[in-house]
Amino acid sequence: MVHFIDPLEENAAPAPRSSPIRRSRIGTREVLSRGSREVRRAVEPGAQVGEQQIFHLTHEGNLASIVAEKQLFADTNPDWEERPAVDLAAEATRLARRARHTGHHDDSVVADFVPFSLRPDSRQLRGLVPRAGLVLLVSSIASVLDWQTTAHPAHTPKMLFTNMDAAVPGAEFGRTREQLASLVRMLFSPATAPAHVEESRAAEFLVQGFFPLRRVLSIGVPSEEAATRVRAVLADRSATIDVLVRPEWFRAD
Repeated sequence: MVHFIDPLEENAAPAPRSSPIRRSRIGTREVLSRGSREVRRAVEPGAQVGEQQIFHLTHEGNLASIVAEKQLFADTNPDWEERPAVDLAAEATRLARRARHTGHHDDSVVADFVPFSLRPDSRQLRGLVPRAGLVLLVSSIASVLDWQTTAHPAHTPKMLFTNMDAAVPGAEFGRTREQLASLVRMLFSPATAPAHVEESRAAEFLVQGFFPLRRVLSIGVPSEEAATRVRAVLADRSATIDVLVRPEWFRAD
């Protein structure tokens, strides 16, 4: 097993942190994901790590509040007043993520972060039956790096990543660009990907506190009917988010 350690700085120097998230109002969280044919072309050897897509799994029923808030909230974010209309997380999962420390001196836990997967057919999605109403919010590591570069120094977003379920005891968390590139190459390069399929389905990319909706590049849905409903929810936004019909991301196999 490969271990990784802590925002995506070139030289691994600690990034300025925003104030630690309080854990007053505790609620639910959302899960995440990413796809099969898409995975093979995700990051070829020598490709930039920024090209890697990241996927947040949620439900159509939660999109209206996400659009209204203009962001995704981490489970423990005290500003998240309206919990999800459709909760995808089991109670045991929520509790485990609230209890699992990331091992950093800010005393953060996994539930302090908005979770993303590195492929659409993540372990989380594959564990959900039925899958009616599921959607995938798609961004990229490049978009996150741009956010980190342009953010005010006092509010530089903190990102972590791991090659397994972040709540599992023994999971270690990475932060440097070199560590992330190593993880992505191991999971998705043609020479090594076949041996790491299940690991790539479990891997997580975590963003502390919240994730701006403007950093979402597209939304994947399973059918044209779902696309019509999602476009209606997005209709009042000034910035366009592409809605992509990707039934292969949501298949039961």
